Amino acid sequence: MAAIVGYILDLDLASPAIVEMAITSDGMVLAGVAGDVGMNIFIGAESDLRRNWNGFLDAAEATEDEFALAWKLYARKITSWRR
Repeated sequence: MAAIVGYILDLDLASPAIVEMAITSDGMVLAGVAGDVGMNIFIGAESDLRRNWNGFLDAAEATEDEFALAWKLYARKITSWRR
């Protein structure tokens, strides 16, 4: 989760660092890490990632403004192949 949080918030929290994330057409999340080609890391279901992101924000006691900004960053950083 530290790597995911670091990626979304542009922080260096894990090694190797995630450099890209995408949601596949069947709702799964893939990630690519620094020094690798392509998205070879299977994260899991998008629904699980969203639930965990909400849980992270709740645990961090994010304010309403922080919560809104965090979800905006999430949407900006994690692309969807469903479009």
